[in-house]
Amino acid sequence: MDAQYKADERYLNPQSINVLPQMRRTFEKIDELADSIFRNGLIHPVTVAELSLDETRKYVEIINTVHESHVVVEDLVCSDGLYLILVSGERRMRAYRLLHTRAISGFDFIRSTVCPRMNLEDLIDLQGSENTNDPVKPEEEAIFYHRYYRFLHETKSGITVAEFARKVGRSSQVVTTALRFAKLPQYIQDCVFNRTLQYGIACELARLQAAGIEGELLKDWFIRSALHTQNVEAFRTTVKKYLTDLHSGQTSLVDMFVTESESEMRREQRRRSIEKNTSDMFYASNAYFLRLLYLFDQNLIGLEDSPFSMSGPLGVFEKQIELLKKLLPHLDALLNITEAQEVITESEQRIKKLQKRIHV
Repeated sequence: MDAQYKADERYLNPQSINVLPQMRRTFEKIDELADSIFRNGLIHPVTVAELSLDETRKYVEIINTVHESHVVVEDLVCSDGLYLILVSGERRMRAYRLLHTRAISGFDFIRSTVCPRMNLEDLIDLQGSENTNDPVKPEEEAIFYHRYYRFLHETKSGITVAEFARKVGRSSQVVTTALRFAKLPQYIQDCVFNRTLQYGIACELARLQAAGIEGELLKDWFIRSALHTQNVEAFRTTVKKYLTDLHSGQTSLVDMFVTESESEMRREQRRRSIEKNTSDMFYASNAYFLRLLYLFDQNLIGLEDSPFSMSGPLGVFEKQIELLKKLLPHLDALLNITEAQEVITESEQRIKKLQKRIHV
């Protein structure tokens, strides 16, 4: 941060600091951070900008454009004609407010580095280059870079990706990959945000899209990436080979033209892939439980070692049953699922009994 802003340290009421939308969307382990602050104090102060009404209006306009939000200046807290805007440290702010709501003494004011008269664009840049202690999820970072770069491109024509990368403190490669990700179809982005697809896999799909693979063909690649249990590096190798063959003209006619026979072939490949991966996963889990049962049968471990005695593993079992319930309708056309439904219902009832016992 440039010395020209003449930042000074103050102790501020957390309720007087306005928290506007930022790059980070998910806030995990706030309880743990609050406990750490309670034991060790706030090691790094939060950074706050002090803006006039006119500066705040301009800043809110930028924020609403970049984050597609709907912040209204009139809803913000004003202190003596000035607006205190959180620039960085939202996780710390949330943890501090949590301690404050618990009525723990000593947490009525938060140590803050206050920066008057900061350039509004510099505020956004600082947010983009912050979060080194607990990194923002790459997909959240990607959407922020995409929107901010679009804003700057519209207001400052000619800004290059390299110049933008320097502004937000990232490499050109990271930013280029992020911008590609943000152009993927929404259904692929959604899978990353709900954690059913790795960000790295999605970036490889974005690389395919940038090479002209779109529509049904891109969807087919997405389905294959979701069905196969490849890691990111293996999938990257697969994509690289495909693009190399594509650019060399060595792809087959089946790869180049979508026909009815090709569609049927792809469906058959998907069925086989689902069959293999489903069997592999169930065999792996069954093998573990067989070993577990053997240890129980041989009295090598006892009831005190049972995973059903702890809420964590029990929650996993509960989620497993929820997934099976969602899968059953898809199997209904193939077989009679009444018996399977009865087993699931019985399992749900037993889990509820165990949960009550744990929480007694």
